[in-house]
Amino acid sequence: MLQTVRQWIEQMITFLQDLPGGAATGLIAPFLESLFPFLPLVLIISANAATYGFWMGVLVSWVGSMLGSLVVFACIRYLFRRPVTRWLEQHKAAQQWIERVRHMSPISLGFSFLFRSCRRSSLQPSPP
Repeated sequence: MLQTVRQWIEQMITFLQDLPGGAATGLIAPFLESLFPFLPLVLIISANAATYGFWMGVLVSWVGSMLGSLVVFACIRYLFRRPVTRWLEQHKAAQQWIERVRHMSPISLGFSFLFRSCRRSSLQPSPP
């Protein structure tokens, strides 16, 4: 497994080095990862850091990721806001859920996300 990851990173490094455009090509991979989250961001950042040097690679990856995040935010805010709002207004269960969340404090909301991975079986006492 480790060998295949290392080979993949080496292939990505050679691919990035062979592309024309310099650091601009390193922006494209994290930008696409923001749009398609199933892409491996750690490997993309590692390849950028190995290709352009640590600080420049991390900076290029960060800028690409931020630009992609801004595009996703703008799309959701300006393109999908009205249709989703209309859909939520039509469904009573969604409105009830939103009201429940709206009345929660930020601390209790944070704790609900923190403990969501706890299994019910792990909370029950073990048998004697």
